[in-house]
Amino acid sequence: YNHKFFLLLGIYAWLASLIALGTSLPELLRMIGVVTGLESLEDLQLEQGGVQMWDVWAFLVFGLFATLIALLLTSLLSTHVPLACRNLTTIEDFYENMPNPFERGSRIANLAQVFGEPGIDWLIPVRPCRPTSDG
Repeated sequence: YNHKFFLLLGIYAWLASLIALGTSLPELLRMIGVVTGLESLEDLQLEQGGVQMWDVWAFLVFGLFATLIALLLTSLLSTHVPLACRNLTTIEDFYENMPNPFERGSRIANLAQVFGEPGIDWLIPVRPCRPTSDG
């Protein structure tokens, strides 16, 4: 069931990075404005305390890491999700000398080999309640 757990980890991390970027994008743009001189640091002062320049840089580093993680996971998932839909691993995808012996005829049937029969357990990282294969 490692393939299921691997795919779910990638999908959840990708979604988390997109949510982090999406919710912090307005502030990231303001911080970029401060660094480039388009906005003053005094405009960012909070009611309970000030924002220091190192706060701005720390937030920009967060934005950079979240962006890099999102890009890397986009690349990873754009490779591995289509492979899972064909019921292949990365190594099996390189076999040129024979047809795919694991093909089940449809994407859902192929994904059922990885995730188990369709159900709520597709979304959570647990062993499938109704497995169709041994993993």
